[in-house]
Amino acid sequence: MRTRAGEWERGDSKPPASRREQMLRYMADTLRLRDEPELFRSYWATIACEWGWAELSQAEQRTFLAYSVGQSHGRPKMSSCVA
Repeated sequence: MRTRAGEWERGDSKPPASRREQMLRYMADTLRLRDEPELFRSYWATIACEWGWAELSQAEQRTFLAYSVGQSHGRPKMSSCVA
């Protein structure tokens, strides 16, 4: 698993979509981004773009962010994904 995670970090390979929830939990709890919704969304936009994953759903935002979608102070500017 460590080798695989290193490959993902280096951009050598992309993780399977089955790792999506694990990554969301890692970002929310381990990286402590649960209370930083704008930063969380910005990082997720990069990950989703690079790995070909979908944007955060409203249900995921309710689950992994401390503030509901309606309480956000605006969405960060996201760079367009270049495939």
